[in-house]
Amino acid sequence: MLNFSLRAALPRRLVCTGLLLALSSAPLAAAPAWPTVKLPPAAETFPIGEQMIVNGMPMRMQGFVLHMEPKEALTWFRRNMGKPLMEDLVDDKLVLGRAEGDFYMTVQLEPAGPGGKGVRGTVAVTDLKGAHDRRDENAAANARMLNRLPGGTKLLNQMSSSDGGKFAAYVVAENGHSETLNRNSLVDNLRREGFHLERDNPLDQPATKGLPDPLRRGRTLSFKGKGKEATAVIRANGNGQTSIVLNTVTTMERVK
Repeated sequence: MLNFSLRAALPRRLVCTGLLLALSSAPLAAAPAWPTVKLPPAAETFPIGEQMIVNGMPMRMQGFVLHMEPKEALTWFRRNMGKPLMEDLVDDKLVLGRAEGDFYMTVQLEPAGPGGKGVRGTVAVTDLKGAHDRRDENAAANARMLNRLPGGTKLLNQMSSSDGGKFAAYVVAENGHSETLNRNSLVDNLRREGFHLERDNPLDQPATKGLPDPLRRGRTLSFKGKGKEATAVIRANGNGQTSIVLNTVTTMERVK
């Protein structure tokens, strides 16, 4: 260990070089591995999203089907998910949740099949630290989305995912402007991003049969661009507001 007088006599460049060498040789902290939720052995699984961002939260999701009684499935997850385990009933779905390190794991269960003799479920693992670390990035992404629509628009829900070389983004927004103003703003701003309008059709009337007149009005817009496409639905939501649902899919270029 250098004493103070000797350290002060060392050339500043040599001290800085030593610090850089020490830093370069220090091991980098590895990112924590995503935890997994154990499923019953007979579970039939299907992918939902390997890498997703839901309202700013990095998430991985998987769906599954179980050929067992709902009570039997619940008992299995209570025994295998670990403690402490939170339980909540949302409509007819039971949601189980547990924190593990920087992550939060949830399992959603609901009856499925004839006579409720099967179970349909969803596993979601959320990276809480990742959401905190990328908050500035999420704020910038939100600003880009809002720039496509008139001032005063609020984002209600957003989700993005990457899978198989494609990046998909889904946004639900709301504002107090007319359907026409929202339509024109979206068309103009998406054109600047390289999208061109292919179709502009009224909502499918048979599909909206039985809804109040204000909810039957609206438009579906389809856009195309080089390696990308978008679909938007713009409609009144019955409380003086207009809702906008926008889905974009972009093909990511592969590095050769």
